[in-house]
Amino acid sequence: DRAVERSFLLLLERRPTDEEQQRYADGFRRKAIEIGGPREGLKSLLPVLILSPEFVYRQEIGLGETLPDGRRMLSPNEIAFALAYALTDSPPDHDLRKAVEEERLSTKEDVEREVRRMLETSTRDYWARELTSVEGYV
Repeated sequence: DRAVERSFLLLLERRPTDEEQQRYADGFRRKAIEIGGPREGLKSLLPVLILSPEFVYRQEIGLGETLPDGRRMLSPNEIAFALAYALTDSPPDHDLRKAVEEERLSTKEDVEREVRRMLETSTRDYWARELTSVEGYV
């Protein structure tokens, strides 16, 4: 379970859903580890994630709630990546990831709060803080 969660955090920069955790952990444990042992089992998990569309492309397909007119909102995770890349040309920082995890990135007010926070931090300060911090990846 820890290997699956850590792989998701490192490669997809998010935690796996309960369904993903179960699917990958079961496949990882039952198939790969039994055949080749723990190290080879992990080696078989990583390509699956690296070849996933989520790793290769930035997704903004609307995984959030459905509006009355049929349009779909971006999910909090999609919002985080859209904001981060638009404003900093880099992945979401620790604060933005934390807002997603704590379900504080779903309203217009939430988005405005995070945009203002990010704009108040200069790009140089943003990079310096992120490069010296490993929070969220451990």
